[in-house]
Amino acid sequence: MHKENGGNVVFYGKPHLHVFEAMERSLGGPRRLMVGDSLEHDIAGAHGAGWDSVFVQGGLLRQNFTAGDAADTLARLCAVEGVRAPTYRMELLA
Repeated sequence: MHKENGGNVVFYGKPHLHVFEAMERSLGGPRRLMVGDSLEHDIAGAHGAGWDSVFVQGGLLRQNFTAGDAADTLARLCAVEGVRAPTYRMELLA
């Protein structure tokens, strides 16, 4: 409501760039990799910040994956979400 009434709103958190910039300042180093199970927040945020990403398919979206169709399913989910495909993918993060 504040935004709709002309107020200034600053979003902070994934996928917004501010949180990734804060992590860059904290982590340092030339390369960064975001590991996450949310295409909308983790993967889109990482790519927006210029980071590589690993999508964990056994997380939030696990119900969409069945044996043998992971690559096709991930491509479909990325298209639906309007998110660039992650750099890498993995089944689970143990």
